[in-house]
Amino acid sequence: MPACRRCHLPKPDHQFYLKVSRGYEYRDKICIECKGKRQTALDRLRRTGFSPELFDRLLLNQNGCCAICQDSTTLVADHSHTSGKTRGLLCNRCNRVLGLVVEDALILQSMIGYILEHTEVINNETSVGRC
Repeated sequence: MPACRRCHLPKPDHQFYLKVSRGYEYRDKICIECKGKRQTALDRLRRTGFSPELFDRLLLNQNGCCAICQDSTTLVADHSHTSGKTRGLLCNRCNRVLGLVVEDALILQSMIGYILEHTEVINNETSVGRC
């Protein structure tokens, strides 16, 4: 049973695309699941105007952490929905929050005020960042 070159897991032949070149049939070296994941990531980068090089540069500049909460979980490319310009890399949670508040700073300020008003003690234990 061949092993995938990306995930290194042994998989049956039917989990690798069959290719034909110059009359010869052979199986791809990367499994169908890994090919799909990579293609999805590349498609997402292209749609948002991120090149893999830009993603890597931002990742390095941000020390592999979310630009907002400093979490080091999976990061996604963030861009302005108004201008389309690249802003940075965010964790899924922070990216979703920006989308839910429609990128409105006044809503975010109101949320901060609400939290501060209704929180008796804020200490370092409530911090989200892990980097």
